[in-house]
Amino acid sequence: MTPRPKRSFQTILDAHKLIGGDRGQSHVTRSWTDDMLRLEFEHHLNHGRVSETIEFDYQSGDLRTRRLVRTVHDGDDQLLRSEDATFGSPTIELPEETYPEVALPFILGAMVGLPGTSSFYAWINDRFVAKVYFERDGESEHRIGGERRRSIEAVMYPDLNDWVPLPRILTRLAKPFVPKYHMSFDKETPHRLLRFEGPYGPPGAPEVVLQLEP
Repeated sequence: MTPRPKRSFQTILDAHKLIGGDRGQSHVTRSWTDDMLRLEFEHHLNHGRVSETIEFDYQSGDLRTRRLVRTVHDGDDQLLRSEDATFGSPTIELPEETYPEVALPFILGAMVGLPGTSSFYAWINDRFVAKVYFERDGESEHRIGGERRRSIEAVMYPDLNDWVPLPRILTRLAKPFVPKYHMSFDKETPHRLLRFEGPYGPPGAPEVVLQLEP
């Protein structure tokens, strides 16, 4: 993970202050069982680290979020924050197609083969759930190590009507200005994430570049 070379939006959280040098490494581990997908993240910051484990139920081709566990430690490895969120309860009823926003770049490879625009919900916390759209944006090529890989380009962006109902014409006019999440997926199955660029989280999050290392 590295700071985006040029920010698109003025935000309070500056990726250049959070990450940099060899402290910007991120490790992502993906594991499967017959009915569950688990993603494990370890993001190294300039003065600490963020660890996340996200579990999904996987049945009949559908992916449903089961649980998120997140901890934040400072540079002395002291625990600063701890979060344990279980999904699927009627206590806080969420749409079935709801996924933690930080997991989306790593699970959307399954959708790059679908035509048109897909929609689902990005969970930031129980008081902030946003509808987002995902669509293909052509093809390209990326160099990973010494190897060239063909990629499927995709873009994700929030639905402005989630916050302010707008006439259709204003929605179209505003689209170029909304925060964009740009992703590149390996053209070969299983369409692994090759590169992500944009806010890593909701609008206002630090803008970063995540790129697969050989």
